[in-house]
Amino acid sequence: MSFRWKRLIAVLILLAASVAVQASPDLVVAGIVLDPPHPVSGDVVTVAARVANVGEDATDSPFHVTASVDGVRLQSTMVPRDVEVDEEVWIEMEWVASVGVHTLEIVVDEPFDRIDETRETNNSEVATILVQLGPEESSLRELRVA
Repeated sequence: MSFRWKRLIAVLILLAASVAVQASPDLVVAGIVLDPPHPVSGDVVTVAARVANVGEDATDSPFHVTASVDGVRLQSTMVPRDVEVDEEVWIEMEWVASVGVHTLEIVVDEPFDRIDETRETNNSEVATILVQLGPEESSLRELRVA
């Protein structure tokens, strides 16, 4: 075998070893569940976010999951333990629904960005929520402005 081939094989082995050493976690929001699923004004809504580690290594420190509604931070909850590869954890938060169309955003590893991940651009999920008038407010539908 020529010197060039031996050198190429050595470089490929070193490259493969460095890729294996750099395995990292990759946290994603794998789902959002609302309870009740179709809230009306005044409902206390439980927002459950399913966070998954789809990377090649476990997380090595605690991290936060933050929820915002219409750009206003609702709550930030800490995941206090490591999340293994292919493991999922559920985070729950509460929100009092008000009439209108709302944008709910769940972001993993914010606001402190403690986890060094394979991809940092897939850490959020957005849901649009339509909240209608509650039963107590339904009489307002009959009002007409002259």
